Amino acid sequence: SLLGQLVSILLVLLLVLLGVFFIFERNEKANHERMIALSSEAIRSLARDDLLSRGQRLATQLAASLAQPMLDVDPARVAAAARATSQQPDVQYVIVFDREGRIVDAGDDTGQVGKPMVDSLADVALQAASLKWQWSDELLDVSMPVRSAGARIGGVRVGYDLAAVHGFREAALVDLNARLSELGRRNLLWIGLLAGGLL
Repeated sequence: SLLGQLVSILLVLLLVLLGVFFIFERNEKANHERMIALSSEAIRSLARDDLLSRGQRLATQLAASLAQPMLDVDPARVAAAARATSQQPDVQYVIVFDREGRIVDAGDDTGQVGKPMVDSLADVALQAASLKWQWSDELLDVSMPVRSAGARIGGVRVGYDLAAVHGFREAALVDLNARLSELGRRNLLWIGLLAGGLL
């Protein structure tokens, strides 16, 4: 009968629409995950580059400002310069050391003054002839020699906590995920309305 044919056509159309809906939703989810993954890596790279740039600038400025105080053996001026640097955003530590690698200033950790640097990043920092940076799982360490009349008289290390990078990335991804989810819901709503209109 005509009614039966009409019902059959509607059922076929409904199945087609459900198939399209399922394929679209699956592709939308895959594209969402792909976008999040790509964005995560891009944000991570940008945040690390920004942190490294700040570290290089601070270490270079600090080393230049300490040449005369270290030459004069003026611990008060050394401490003042180091403290000002340590108060910059995301800086976890500032270490000033002499040419033998003994600590001249380590901020509030005064018990380290006069002792050799023994952490896992110390050797590379001590041997660096120019600006040097090292990454670990939790830290960025930027070192710069302190020179007077071309002679190396010590060095500085500026350490950054990578939690700042992780926090920036997570916040950006939460915002991006929310925006993509909202876009996906709108697309599915339009498909649902289209399907309802056809039926």
